[in-house]
Amino acid sequence: MIIKVPEVLDLVDHRANTLEVAAACRSNCMIHKKRTLLDFSATKTISSAAVLFLVAEIDRCRKVSGIAMLTGTFPRDKRLNRQMRDSGFYDALGVKCDIPQRERIYPVEYIKVRSGTAADGRLAVELRQALLGPHEEQLAKDKRGSFFRGITEAMTNVAQHAYPDDWDNGPIKVIKKGWWMLGHINKLSKQLKIMIVDQGIGIPRSLPRTHKDVIPALLAMLKLENSDGAMIHAAMELGRSRLEQSHRGKGLNDLKQIIDLCQEGTLRILSKKGEYLYRVRGGQCLPTIVSGHQDSLNGTLVEWSIPLDAILPFLLINEVGNEEK
Repeated sequence: MIIKVPEVLDLVDHRANTLEVAAACRSNCMIHKKRTLLDFSATKTISSAAVLFLVAEIDRCRKVSGIAMLTGTFPRDKRLNRQMRDSGFYDALGVKCDIPQRERIYPVEYIKVRSGTAADGRLAVELRQALLGPHEEQLAKDKRGSFFRGITEAMTNVAQHAYPDDWDNGPIKVIKKGWWMLGHINKLSKQLKIMIVDQGIGIPRSLPRTHKDVIPALLAMLKLENSDGAMIHAAMELGRSRLEQSHRGKGLNDLKQIIDLCQEGTLRILSKKGEYLYRVRGGQCLPTIVSGHQDSLNGTLVEWSIPLDAILPFLLINEVGNEEK
């Protein structure tokens, strides 16, 4: 079976097309048991979030159904070819890229997709080293572990909440407690972006299992009707209000707090049919956007972005004494 991949893949303006590619992979490999080829010959653009989302789906299909069940072709666009190489897309597909590794014209420095079933502190260290490079020795000792604690907490949240033991996903098998993560630095826009995705039940379904009693009060406080987007917002508010001290979004709130401290950044969460967007610009917190979609992501994707110019002063030790900037 040949899947003609569209010209553009992303989870904003081309969400439906991107989800359709993933659904076709699942259906072909897991239900119909047909070998599948992803044809990227017409593809020109894939957003980082779409890269991670599709790599997770490809990885699941190949691990569950067999590595011979799914592979792909090279895109004609050289820029996209380099992106797929550097992000780990080709590794997931089992395709060997013929572009020399030393050729790095693409302006995004990737931490290749990593996956696991438990929190992995090594990934946090690798992200930190890639971010700071030669400046890492200036990093305040107490922030070596604390800065990326939100990332490891996000992994822990997946293991604890995304894959309940009584969950029946039908013929579509899952990688139990599986998460996939991608990080990169865009040298042109000077942005750090970290993303994590799982293929679990999603925040709108997991939250009522653990906080059923407080959800009506939370939604009333937020002045929101019950929806997938509203449930994500409610999860982010747990622990910030007097209603509850423990909450599913602990790691996500750590990432949100760093945005507040740096006074710049974006946190976007997609889960099932819901979307949550938190933004700070120039020290001003913009209105939180809660929205919904007709199609379901079938899991949760978290995208955290922050300008390097905002985060490096926050991380590095002040040259005068040992106080942090």
